[in-house]
Amino acid sequence: MTKRPARWVLGDASVWRPDDAVVSLTLAEHLEAVRRGLLSVPFHDAVAGAAEPAPQVHVAPPRWRGYSFAAAVEWLVCSKLAVPESSEVEWAADRRGGATGVRRLLTERGWTLLETRDGPLRRFKGPAPPPGPEPIPRSFRDRLGGAELTFAADWGAFSGDRIDDGTRLLFEAASELGPQSVVADIGTGYGPLAVGLLANGLAERVVASDIDSPSLALAETNVAAHGAGTSLVFSADPGSLGPTPLTVCNFPTHAGREDAQELLDALVRRSRDGVLLMVVHGSLERAFIEKVSQRSNKPTVVARRTHSVIRCG
Repeated sequence: MTKRPARWVLGDASVWRPDDAVVSLTLAEHLEAVRRGLLSVPFHDAVAGAAEPAPQVHVAPPRWRGYSFAAAVEWLVCSKLAVPESSEVEWAADRRGGATGVRRLLTERGWTLLETRDGPLRRFKGPAPPPGPEPIPRSFRDRLGGAELTFAADWGAFSGDRIDDGTRLLFEAASELGPQSVVADIGTGYGPLAVGLLANGLAERVVASDIDSPSLALAETNVAAHGAGTSLVFSADPGSLGPTPLTVCNFPTHAGREDAQELLDALVRRSRDGVLLMVVHGSLERAFIEKVSQRSNKPTVVARRTHSVIRCG
């Protein structure tokens, strides 16, 4: 970083100023900040690396990510974004639930705060104290194949207390293909499929992508814990991972129509250089077979329970 930022902002794009630096939580947020000419550091990079502290920090942790994410953000602010006892930090949280948790967190950590009301928001201002220990995300243990695995899965991550049914069925379908030299895992989340494939000897290497930066931070923790050979990419474009013999994707059916169509197109293109295995909920099987048939001549369903695994290539 060549210039010290005037202010770090996390979680509130509405307050961005031309001299701000942004800790981006999603790829869309990161790209928008870059488009505006702002320095943007994805959350997973900020946690893992170094940042130039700023004299001001503005933080608005998304409530849906939970209290534990606010604790992780507090550690990031105190350890990397602010100068302890010097930088002015402002926290903003909705009074309906979010503010109570933020107030408790900061009070327990020893912040000296001025609290003000701003419509539905509560604002807390004060200097950052010295950092405490880095919080440990919640985790769970589960089995994939012959491996008993522990996963950090927190901060609003999808299926944060067990391996979801779609991922489990997709793992079983991938297992039927035998060991692969390299597997692309599109939308890896906290990395259960990538780690599971490597832990069971079904992949020598995995390259995994996601558009949610906190999820990639969790995936980095899980990969490191299991000594897995995984490269993590902050990208919405499956083509950016390069060709692989096998591509797997637990398709994000909550995505907007345009984004979902672009993702499906890109996934099918990957099947021209290898096998694509994509899992969707069973109720969507027919619709996805029809969509894939418009882009590929040979989609087949290779596994079916509550979810369906569709194969191309």
